[in-house]
Amino acid sequence: MIASNASPLIVLLKINKLSILKELFEKIVIPETVYKEITSKEHDKLIFDKLEWIETRSVRNEERERKKQPPFPRSIFKSLTVSKFT
Repeated sequence: MIASNASPLIVLLKINKLSILKELFEKIVIPETVYKEITSKEHDKLIFDKLEWIETRSVRNEERERKKQPPFPRSIFKSLTVSKFT
């Protein structure tokens, strides 16, 4: 399993190569903010919703406080802390 941000998913979708990730990794985990970004277009949402090997999870906001992270916008912070899920 690997965590991902939106960029590789969007690029691979555009060139019709999402299957590369499935071949390399059994499962991919993304935070909710990444899911919202990659599914902003209805067509893309239909594609991603069919992919059972991509899992969306919530990110705990407590991690930011505990680590005293700099004040990034919420979506950027969630992408940066993608490894800490609830």
